[in-house]
Amino acid sequence: MLCRASLTQESVLVRRILRELSGCGTYTRRLSSSSSSTSHLTATPPKLKDGKRPACVYSFLAGAVGSLGLTYYIWSIIKDQNKKVKLGSANDFQIAVRILCMTFPEDGRVTTEPDDLYDHGFSDNDYHPGSLHSVVVYPESTEDVVKIVNIATKYKMPVIPYSGGTSLEGHTRGHKYGGICIDMSRMDRIIEINEKDGDLVQGYPFVFPP
Repeated sequence: MLCRASLTQESVLVRRILRELSGCGTYTRRLSSSSSSTSHLTATPPKLKDGKRPACVYSFLAGAVGSLGLTYYIWSIIKDQNKKVKLGSANDFQIAVRILCMTFPEDGRVTTEPDDLYDHGFSDNDYHPGSLHSVVVYPESTEDVVKIVNIATKYKMPVIPYSGGTSLEGHTRGHKYGGICIDMSRMDRIIEINEKDGDLVQGYPFVFPP
């Protein structure tokens, strides 16, 4: 009985697919009288002359199963990535800001002034809604950037780079929970000139700031 039920379900499924497919050949079904209609519904799926079922049916089923599997796989990856993103608490952010101030004690290297935070989190060129950063830091070398990123990583703070502020797509706006804005404008020096090679090593925004 189980095999009979499975065969019946498969027959109905194949018939539905064949009605929707085009270009896979024409299949004719003989309609019997009302007395034999029940036996017609439980017949086996249509076959070709050599007794085999159409290859396009199996291709369609395989493609459908593969698409469902791929969709589930991508969805599971995105779900796992979202679970891994965890920001620090408000207390963690405050500690990170204090450590940044101690790491760069020079005047003007670290700021939490409202005007500075607003200028870096909002832009007249941007039609997206802005958001304030927790702090703005001005590195002067690659080593400074490494220090800032290490602190951000330890206390799980978002990091937003900033240079010319010409973004039109909201790239410089702050995270909704705050974060560190790294202003690259002071990394504008020529680090090294190679006369023999005819080139130079430039600071980050030397050619065109983002």
